[in-house]
Amino acid sequence: CRPLKGEPGENCAPPREEQPPPVLLSPSLQYAGAEMLASKVQFRDPKSQRTHQAQVAFQVCVRPGSYTPGPPSAALRELPDQHFSPSELEWVTKEKGATLLYALLVRVE
Repeated sequence: CRPLKGEPGENCAPPREEQPPPVLLSPSLQYAGAEMLASKVQFRDPKSQRTHQAQVAFQVCVRPGSYTPGPPSAALRELPDQHFSPSELEWVTKEKGATLLYALLVRVE
């Protein structure tokens, strides 16, 4: 421990808990699937020898009130999803345990 004042070991400050990195979320799968946020990966089907592209995303449950909505951080030419206000297209949370993995989503083209 590091002393606040006086002799080492006396009046020690409690260890700091590391802050988790912020988690970026979106209520819009269209926005989360934008190529600048979820890059496509190419692969070859060994059976047909055809080349495909795939993207992945996590579907998560988020504790109400644990996130801060905001505008897109990615530079977009146009809004990808008209169902959501631009001021609420991204959600950010730093709270531990605020998200629960619900599904792995895979898009193959």
